Amino acid sequence: LDTGVIHQIIETNQDDIVINFLISKEYFSTQMLSRLASNSMIADFAINALSESQKHNQYLVFETRNNDYLIDAIFGVLAQFFNPSFGSHEVIHSYMIIIFSELVRNFQEKQRIESQNSDQLYLGEVLDYLEKHFATCTLASVAETFGYNPSYLSRRISQQLGRSFVTILQELKLNQASLLLRNSSLPVEQIAHQVGYKNVSFFYKLFQKKYQCSPHAYRQN
Repeated sequence: LDTGVIHQIIETNQDDIVINFLISKEYFSTQMLSRLASNSMIADFAINALSESQKHNQYLVFETRNNDYLIDAIFGVLAQFFNPSFGSHEVIHSYMIIIFSELVRNFQEKQRIESQNSDQLYLGEVLDYLEKHFATCTLASVAETFGYNPSYLSRRISQQLGRSFVTILQELKLNQASLLLRNSSLPVEQIAHQVGYKNVSFFYKLFQKKYQCSPHAYRQN
């Protein structure tokens, strides 16, 4: 359900169990959406839900009866949530990917989506492309790859995601930089170049703004 959908719980009895998953907008980060790129139904729904310009009165209904994989994944999320331990956050994230994938896999004619914009630019594939080529791509090169005018692509990204192309690209670069700082001994300057920043001073400035510390301090902590 999107945030603007009016809904109610039908009459239940003492044997019924209702599980309500509340997913924040922040959860559907650029990386999460790109991982869902192949599941266009879910990714499109999430993109619409994140958009500031779209109406938030859409919902999806899935037929999931007797899906053991889905049931196991949901139990896995609940187990990690109520009994957290080391790595539980990553495990829950992985289970959520399984849940979304199983929902799409079990999609049947009963699935319904309300208020879908037929002219909606599908950004799942664009985000997937950005994650793979963030170090070298530009707005012009991405627009050319997908056959769009750069200004149109930039405008639609901002409208549908509430973030600019530059902001998304910067997020991907800094996320990769933080990963390399934690898991490699590469010099900071080399990491900056590897994620696409030729100006190392500019990289330091952006990193400090995002993580509230220098790359060196981030690595030490």
